Amino acid sequence: MSIELTGLCVEHSFESATALCHRCGLEFCANCVVFPFGEKKPLCKECAMAIAGVRSFVSRPPMNPKLVKKRAKAFAAFAAANNVAAPMPDPVVPAIVDPTVDAPEPIPALLEDPLDAVFEGYQEPAAPGAGTPPPAAEPSTVGEGIAPSVDWNNPFG
Repeated sequence: MSIELTGLCVEHSFESATALCHRCGLEFCANCVVFPFGEKKPLCKECAMAIAGVRSFVSRPPMNPKLVKKRAKAFAAFAAANNVAAPMPDPVVPAIVDPTVDAPEPIPALLEDPLDAVFEGYQEPAAPGAGTPPPAAEPSTVGEGIAPSVDWNNPFG
């Protein structure tokens, strides 16, 4: 493998590369890299799984460490020349929420439903069959002789 850099992610061909995997030496976008050993050595997800022992088979073999260092140096120069933003590692400490601070009061105008004025005075119609039985089915003259008429009060006989 050579030192040529494309500036594009290996997995997502339309995303710009933001980091170089320190095992396989390929370029990846911010969504494809993890920082298991701190910010200095990003790994692609597949290589990180292989190093962690989760996977025994990896499709990308490890690259010679000397060549990885050359590629990393070339990628750093490439990123600096093209203003490529480095990916931020995942935060180790979760955000802390202060329970003593009260949440702001909701705006009353936003609590009102704008459709209330439209449906003011609307009443639901009575359910069919709530008070009077439905009218008996009348025989149809359309399509007579083609198929037998159906008694919709007892459709299955």
